[in-house]
This record gives sequence, structure tokens and C-alpha cells, in this order.
Amino acid sequence: LKISNLKYIEEHKLHQIIFYIGTKDEYYSFTTPECSKFIKEYLEYRARSGENLANNSPLIRDTFEINDLPRIKSPRHLTKNALVYSIRTIVIKAGLRENIPIIEEGEEEEKQESTSKDLKKSSRKTVALNHGFRKFVHTKMTLAKIDIEIREILLGHSIGLSDAYYRPTHEQCLEEYLKVIDDLTINNEFRLQKQVQE
Repeated sequence: LKISNLKYIEEHKLHQIIFYIGTKDEYYSFTTPECSKFIKEYLEYRARSGENLANNSPLIRDTFEINDLPRIKSPRHLTKNALVYSIRTIVIKAGLRENIPIIEEGEEEEKQESTSKDLKKSSRKTVALNHGFRKFVHTKMTLAKIDIEIREILLGHSIGLSDAYYRPTHEQCLEEYLKVIDDLTINNEFRLQKQVQE
């Protein structure tokens, strides 16, 4: 994703994000106001650090040291592996998962007998580390009774034959998405802020 894939919707204080832009798989979805706040803060931090943000700058960039100005000024997209590693580290630090090695020390016999397929099975969790986010969103949208086709469109899924016949407008998709924002918001601060405004 690049910064140009974002469009801020002031009225609702959230972003629309376009995924796989320019491909046959292109679709868009929205962030929560909570997420948009953190996106803005992250981009402001990068600008304060000395990065020249442009439309083609990566939305999520590689890490950098605050004193390394040449690296700051040459942002690279964060790789998939680096992102997975970061999320895994955060999940372990938050106490949501244990950092357990796949094979304990001193189990030489088992090391030789186990295959990579066995190791993958043994490392599976009830909630997938990254795909769990998509499952969470799907579940919350289903419970909020969002229009089924719009839900699938916002998740980037095909709606079968309806792909050719049903094209909800941007406004219809946003209106349905607004129904689930509170359920997708993590920090109570944002819900309370909304209540105070109302």
C-alpha cells in the first residue's frame, strides 16, 4: 500500500483504502476513526523525523533509527515477513500468546523423526496470527447484520454471479460500514468520545 491508496473522509473521520490498485482484484474498504487517528499520527511522526512524504511513499515503511537521516529519507515498503514478525512480537508482549519453540532442547530423537508438515501442524493456533483480524471483522459485520453482498465486497471476496449484476454505490457501502464501527473499535476512549459528542 502507498499513501495514495488512502482517501480521508472528513465527515466520518475515517479513511477509505484501495487494495490491489490497478489489478482485477482491486477493491476498497474503510478504517475505523480509531485506526485513522493512528495512521495520521504515524505519518506525522515520519514527517517530523525527516521523511519527505509523497503519494508514492509506502503507507507502512521499514523501521529506522531516528538519527539515520539517509535511511529516513529513503523509505522502503515493510516486507510481509517483517510485518508478521512485528505482529507476532506484539502479541507475545501483550500476553496473548506464548513464545514456545516448536522443538524443545534435548529432544534429538524427535527432531530427526518429525517432518516440516508435523511442525506446521504443531505450531497452529486456534486463532491465526494475521488472518484472525479478517475473521474478527467478518464476525463483527455478520453480527451487525451488514448487507451480505456489501460485507463480502468490503472484505475483498467475490460475490459470485452478483459480481456482474450488483454494484452497490460507494455511499451504500459506507452507510453499511458505519453500522459496525463501534464493534470494530478496540479502545473504549473512542466510543466514549462519540457518546460525549452525541
